[in-house]
Amino acid sequence: MAAIKATTLLDYINYLKENKDEVELLYQDMLIGVTSFFRDTEAFEALKKEFQLYIKDRKDENEDELRIWISACSTGEEAYSIAIILDEILGSNSNKHIKIFATDIDEEAVQTPIHSNSTDCSFWVNLNL
Repeated sequence: MAAIKATTLLDYINYLKENKDEVELLYQDMLIGVTSFFRDTEAFEALKKEFQLYIKDRKDENEDELRIWISACSTGEEAYSIAIILDEILGSNSNKHIKIFATDIDEEAVQTPIHSNSTDCSFWVNLNL
């Protein structure tokens, strides 16, 4: 609003109606786009403990699939981080079938891992640990 010198929200809304490019600029400004592996160390450590308890509590159950949805994942480093945590917990001897669904409102960000040259992107559809 300051950049176009709009003094009220109504002025800015009218400006948006008249300038369609501004709508896209506003949308891009609202997207955070901040992502990295294990970005919030404390949160990932807590999540790892929760996963360990969850898996331990269900060890005797006949569940062979675990599904996880990660929203607001940007380009996916958080999703990869969760896959790494589960691999550490379960190890290579597990027969658990893991599916990680990672989504974000920013279509360009989500397309980054899908179109990357890395073969590690297969977990986007299906991850077997």
